[in-house]
Order: sequence, then C-alpha cells, then structure tokens
Amino acid sequence: MSGLTKMVLWCVFPVLAFGQEFRTDSAKTYKTEEVVVTATRSAISEKDAPSPTEVLGAREIRNANGVTVADALQTYTGILLREYGAGASLATVSLRGSASEHVLVLIDGNRFTGFQNGLVDFSLLPLDNVSRIEILHGGASALYGADAVGGVINILTRPVGTDFHVNAKGSIGSYGFQRYSALAQGGSGGLGIVAGYSNERGKDNYPFSFHRPNTPDTSIDRVDADYRKNELYINGNLNTDEYSSLSLSVQNVNADRGSPGPIYSASDRSLAKENDKNVNIHLGYRDDRISGTELSLNTGYQYSYETYVDPAYLMNSFYKNLLVSLNPQFQAILTAEDRLIAGGEFVQGILEGNDFGARIQRTQTSVYLSNEYADETARPMFDRISLFQTLRYDHFSDVGHALTPKVGFNLRMIRTGDVRLRASFGQSYRAPSFNDLYYVPFNNRELQPEHSQSFDAGVLARGVLWGEHSIEATYFSATTKDRIVFDPVSYVPVNIGKTVSQGVESSYRGELMDGTAEIVLSYTYTDARKRNSSSTTDSTFNKQLAFIPQNLFKAVLSLHLQPFTINMFRLFTGVRPVNEDNTESLPSYSLTNANIVASVPFGPWEVSAKVEVDNVFNVQYQVYPAYPMPGRTYKLDVGVEY
Repeated sequence: MSGLTKMVLWCVFPVLAFGQEFRTDSAKTYKTEEVVVTATRSAISEKDAPSPTEVLGAREIRNANGVTVADALQTYTGILLREYGAGASLATVSLRGSASEHVLVLIDGNRFTGFQNGLVDFSLLPLDNVSRIEILHGGASALYGADAVGGVINILTRPVGTDFHVNAKGSIGSYGFQRYSALAQGGSGGLGIVAGYSNERGKDNYPFSFHRPNTPDTSIDRVDADYRKNELYINGNLNTDEYSSLSLSVQNVNADRGSPGPIYSASDRSLAKENDKNVNIHLGYRDDRISGTELSLNTGYQYSYETYVDPAYLMNSFYKNLLVSLNPQFQAILTAEDRLIAGGEFVQGILEGNDFGARIQRTQTSVYLSNEYADETARPMFDRISLFQTLRYDHFSDVGHALTPKVGFNLRMIRTGDVRLRASFGQSYRAPSFNDLYYVPFNNRELQPEHSQSFDAGVLARGVLWGEHSIEATYFSATTKDRIVFDPVSYVPVNIGKTVSQGVESSYRGELMDGTAEIVLSYTYTDARKRNSSSTTDSTFNKQLAFIPQNLFKAVLSLHLQPFTINMFRLFTGVRPVNEDNTESLPSYSLTNANIVASVPFGPWEVSAKVEVDNVFNVQYQVYPAYPMPGRTYKLDVGVEY
C-alpha cells in the first residue's frame, strides 16, 4: 500500500492546503449529507458517491423561479437547458457535452424517457408533485441501461403522510400568465393519500428585437404561442405491516400549445398547434422482513398521445406511445462493509403514428449486478474507502444487445476537512430511437447504436471558517463511437464516427452568518469535438459539436431574513456553434433572475407570497437559433396552507 499511498498523495497535494486552511478541532460536526439513491441504486450519502451527484430538495425547489422541472434545473452545475421559447415551449437538457437524447430521465426510479425520440420535454413536468430531483453526472448505463450516456435525472414524486394538510395557490404574471393549484392530504393508520390539481395558461406574446443585416433592429411580438396546461395527480402509500409498504403515483398532464417555430423574418408566422396528453403511473413495493435484505418491485406505465397540426405544411400528425416497465431488485448486506445488489428490468415500448409505416414495438430485457464495499478506520488520514463495481446486460428486440461495466471508488484522504478523492470509469450506450430508424421519410435503418467510454476523477473538501463551505472539482472525459446526428442537408440521422467530450465541473457551496446567507457558484468547461475525418477535406474535423458551449457559469445567492428569503440567480452561457464546421454561432449571454419569498403563520394556517423577476436586465438572447426568448418578466404567487 505504500506505493499507492505515495501516488495518491502526489495526485491530491494541491487539495491538502484547503483541508488545512479550514481546519478546526476534531469535535466539529458538519451538516448531515443528503442521502441519494440514483448514484448507486441504493441509499448512500451524497459525499460517498463515486461520481458527482446533485440533489434539489424541497427548499431548492421552493426558492427557484418558475413552476416546471425545467425551471428548477437551469441553475445547477453543468446543466445546459435547451429552450425553444418560454411558457410551454419545448425544453430539454444536456450534460457534459452530450445531446439531450443522452440524458436518461427516471420518475421514482422508473424509466420515463421513451423510445420514440429519446427526449423528455421538461416544460410539461410541473413541480407540484415533485419532492426532490437527483442529478447523476456522467455515463451510467451499467446502472440504468440505454441512453444514460451524459447522465441521469431522477424525479421523485411527493411523499405521502397521514396528517391532514391542504394548500391552495394562485399566480399571475407577464404576457397573460395565470396559474391556480390546490392539494389535499390525509390518511388513517398505515394509509396516506395526497391529491392535487393545477391549471395554467399564458399568451406568451412577448416583444423581441428582430435583427436584419444593414437595417435598424425592429421590435415585433411573438405570436401564436398561447398555451393551456393542467395536471392532476394522486399519490398513495400503504404500510402493509412493519416490514413492507406499497406506494402509488398517478399523474395526468394535458397541454394545448401553439408551436410558432423559428422566426427568420419579421413577417414569419405559424399557426401550428400541438396537443399533448400524458398519463404516468408508478407502483412500488418494498419488503425488508428478512434481516439484512431488501426486496423491491417497481413498475411503471406511461401513455402519451400527441397531435401536431401545421396548416402551412399540410401536416396533421399523431403519435401514440405506450411504455411499460418492470424492475425487481434484491439488496443484501453481506457484511458490515459489503453490500450486493442484483436486479432485472423489462421495458416494452409501442408506437403508433401516421408518420410511421407500421406499428413499432421494442422490448428491452436486462439484468444487472452491483457490489458496494466500504471500509473505515480511526486513522486521521486515508481512513475511509468505498469501492463500487457494476455490470449490466441489455438486449433489445430490434437493435441488438450491450454489456456495460462500471467501476469507481471514493477515498477520504483527510478526516479533518473531509477531503476526498473519487473516480469512476465505465461504458455506456444509446440505442437509435424509433424516429431515427423508422420515421418516414427521414430515417436510416442502417444506424448503429452509440457506444461510449466515460471517465471522471475529482476532489471534494469541506471546511468551517465563518461558516460552512464545500468545494468540488471534477475532470471528465467521454469518447463516443458512432455518435448519431442529423445530416443538415438530407435531414437523415447518420453515424459520424468518433467524438470526444472532456472538461471540468467545479462548484463551491457556502453558508455564512449561521445560515443567513448561502452562496452557490459553479463553472463548467466543456470541449466536445468530432475526432474522426470522413475525408481529406472534412471541414467538421476537430470542431466543437453544434449547440454545445465551452463555458457555463452559474451563481446563486440566498439571504434568509425572516420572514423573507431573497434569492438571486446569475447565469452565463458561452458562445455556441450552430453548424458542424463552426462557421456560424450564437453569441454568449448572461441572465439575472431574482425572487422574494415570504411566509407568515397565523395559528394553524400559513400565508405565503412570492414575487419573481426573470431576465432582470431585459437581455435579448436566443438559446436556439431563430427562437427568441422573452425579456424581463414578472410573476406573483400567493398561497395559503393548513
């Protein structure tokens, strides 16, 4: 071990200074870490995970601007939110230089990402029924199978208690925004139920500056982007006995929205309309009656029906998707240090639509085995190490199979300051979507699945000096073979060969003045390039992949001045190329958002109010070419709770 110890010390020498600078007496305790399940499929401390994992808890969700999962995600490390407008417009995310199709989305641990296009529209996921969101950075196919190339986002629904609880809220805002929501919770004995409803609408007829070469900029209004959304959800929990429980989550979301499309001239107008109906049902069972074991069975049912009508192009399309999943898992504590997890997954997806030649069906069957080993001693240095090994096999009925291993470790090098080194290496893959393979006429039946090798290594440290502080810095690299992109000329998906995405994720979190002030800073540098040349004159070789910025910076400041909380958000997104040879790009932009939240109790009642301002400095910008975003907007929420 002496050689290994020397090597580790050389690698982490720069970090030791941090651990010493914030050194305090050994009796000092730190705030309890969040427990996460997404990082390893078992409950572990966030700081013990082998790869970076972030948690958005109830407080972070409450303090965020906006009402959707997309709104809550945009301030977190390394997340690139791809928005095609405001309100109910399409919003997807990417991580570590990946495409949006490379981020696997789960709800309560069940696969939510469908097989049709591999995308999740986060603007259609309200926050009302969300208790927390866990974000796992980096490839995770060894844990979760296909599409977990850039990371995993696990959305956990609202937990259920047996106490009586009601809440009602109303909101108004710029450009016709109105929203009303209510929920009620109650139960008896071991049974608890919560039910909620929300209704939202908006016109989204905001002005924006339209630029034409050699002429003064003109201000025009975005039109035909009006929308209506509503959500109904019911969650239940039943403790069948002291050893087992059943949980149920049912969610129904409907949205009618205008889809104005890109704007290339001041006269552009689209009357396209989109309607989405989504039903999601998740049923879970847990049993730990045998000491040292836990048996779980999670099932998911997802039904979506989408219609798209565009009179200008004589389009009248519909897409009906059904996704059913079954995930049994067994967990055994072999010794005090050793844990084994074994499970399987069955997923079946069915698509019907008039843009496909026939009914499409895919069946995915999987088995996985994971081992976690942790050892801790009383030494002041190198006192705790956790080792992780995972292996998964997936078979698809239409695109072959994949074997994906992953290994990782987490080493605490210095107890004082909790200085840690962690690293992971694994393989991931993405299966071509139904649209890639079967969409008429723009499909490619010859597509190969993407295969990726990912590596990350980073340091963490915590300290106490006039408050509590933590820093993280992680180097990441992902090499992808046969990456799938759309050819800009033929609009057909193709495999482009080899791409390499590498960079650094870094963050700082601090609590000052006994928690009165909280600061979160994060910076992500991403270099994502095509690394194979298709010809001697290939102008796309070694160029940054389209729509991926090299620089992302985010800052959050929260001040808790009872009964008020003031939150300020600063977001910077760097230049993004919009074509494969990088000859055109979108400029960088910076946004400042803010809100003030107040909550005042009146006996058993609590009255709350929240004032939000987005884009405080009225910046004109585009996240995606020809899709203008709104300037300064306002929103007021008023709620009452019992």
